[in-house]
Amino acid sequence: MRIFILVLLICLTPFAAILNNPKVTTLSLTSPGTAEKLSSSEELTLSFIITASPTNTGRVYIGDSGVDQSTGNGIMLDPGDSVSFGGLTSNSVSTYDLSKFYFDAVNAGDKINVFYFERDFN
Repeated sequence: MRIFILVLLICLTPFAAILNNPKVTTLSLTSPGTAEKLSSSEELTLSFIITASPTNTGRVYIGDSGVDQSTGNGIMLDPGDSVSFGGLTSNSVSTYDLSKFYFDAVNAGDKINVFYFERDFN
């Protein structure tokens, strides 16, 4: 049992060192048809979850700078829906920059919640 715990701690320590500060950011769309960034500056994370607010009156779309609610370009989320990105795989650790992701919505004022851990390279 002690060997298993030691191996588990050794395996998880590198990941624990780079994940800290859980964050939830709520973003509200200003103008439908104009994609808005999830972050205005570089924000690195290993994984994140986006949830469309259950109080939204329409769909939101997640994607790159070309996301557009009028054409349906992007990952469509109905109110209350979620999508997750990333995670640890057996071969690698992916890093995502939230400033490279955008959202758009059918209605001004519709919101998304973004849950993530800040990545610490120290």
